[in-house]
Amino acid sequence: MTVAGFQSGHPGFGADDVSVIFCTKYRDFRSRFPRLAPGIERADPGACTDFNVTVGLRGKPRLAEVRLDTCGLDELLRDIGRDDLVPQVTGLSAHPLADGLDQLHGHLLEMIGRAAGPATKQEWDGDHGE
Repeated sequence: MTVAGFQSGHPGFGADDVSVIFCTKYRDFRSRFPRLAPGIERADPGACTDFNVTVGLRGKPRLAEVRLDTCGLDELLRDIGRDDLVPQVTGLSAHPLADGLDQLHGHLLEMIGRAAGPATKQEWDGDHGE
């Protein structure tokens, strides 16, 4: 997620799960991804926007939840016009963890690439407006 402007992940541990939270300032998130998760609004532009990945540990480890603040991965894919991928992401928890993470990685690359605004694309191209 660092390629998308988020900080490195911070782990959290529960009795039945492990989570990794990737944070970015809301202002930076909104400039990088203006079309993604339009329902996320912050009065304080310095507030954080969090991307959360949770792995359930009961039985065999599996992806339990993937969210950008209150938005699920299915909503995020709809935001970028990829409704066709929604059935795939709703079934990620049915796969072994390694397979689920591989699929998640592909979906995140698709989402980030399609949702990136001009500020992100300039950064990726090395144009920093200098």
